Amino acid sequence: MFIDKINIVKYSRISKCETYIYFFFSILITLTYYFFSADINQPVLLTVLAIFVVVFGLPHGALDTILAKQYNIYNNLLGFVFFNFIYLGLALFMYVFWYIYPIAALSIFLLISLWHFSEDWHNILKYWERIFIGIYVLSLPVVFHKPLINEIYFYLTGSSLNYIITDIQFTLGLATLPFITFIVLKRIKARKFFLQVVTLFLTAILLNPILYFLSYFCFFHSIKNYKESLILLKDQNLTIVYRIVLINTLLSVVLGILMYFYYFDENLEVKISKVIFIGLACLTVPHMILKVFIHKNIRF
Repeated sequence: MFIDKINIVKYSRISKCETYIYFFFSILITLTYYFFSADINQPVLLTVLAIFVVVFGLPHGALDTILAKQYNIYNNLLGFVFFNFIYLGLALFMYVFWYIYPIAALSIFLLISLWHFSEDWHNILKYWERIFIGIYVLSLPVVFHKPLINEIYFYLTGSSLNYIITDIQFTLGLATLPFITFIVLKRIKARKFFLQVVTLFLTAILLNPILYFLSYFCFFHSIKNYKESLILLKDQNLTIVYRIVLINTLLSVVLGILMYFYYFDENLEVKISKVIFIGLACLTVPHMILKVFIHKNIRF
């Protein structure tokens, strides 16, 4: 989320912990994976990811309703209804678009995710540097585990053309490494940034891509964004905020369950993959558009 300048000092204090949370849980996940790898298959990994996305991932997006009110994107009941209608409509549009044009939808989702994840470093990196770090986050698993990523993309699209996307990601991932090295050396005194980049690299090598994504998305990206959102909502009643987070998260879970039963005839691995990643794509589109509205100071 975008942070008001007056909150930079407060943000810099809380941002110290998420790097170490991310590093600690990455080590824990890696050790668990190697100790129990014989008993862990892809459906189990996907199920674990689904649970962690619900607990850690969905809440930071569940604040969107309150953030829209905080920034006066709507300020009355009619605006509230209209905002939620548009928000859910965009999510539904993305779902239908994915159903009709899965390769195009996956490509759009990856591009949106690249920008969205790059914003995790908006307070320390320039725009062009954030683009490289966004590519780095998304492409590292392809560099080290391309066949597994191809398999997941096939589940999501049902098309063998997904190899074109992984080929592009593989090339971009390799090409990005020298630029990331330059960016890190340029900020050699930024120890937490160095630790983040190294943790991403090592988990991409050592972990199954599902666990790599779980580690980054749940224990760095989501925690960071949730804290930033709470800073923006500093004047709100936190009891009400937490209730709305719980309600919106539960509604997202219900929609996920409906998606699961919609894909009932497909095997477990495919069903869970579609619920997680297509579901996240549907929620990410309106979430990112809201960020643009907040940044551009747009009102209904």
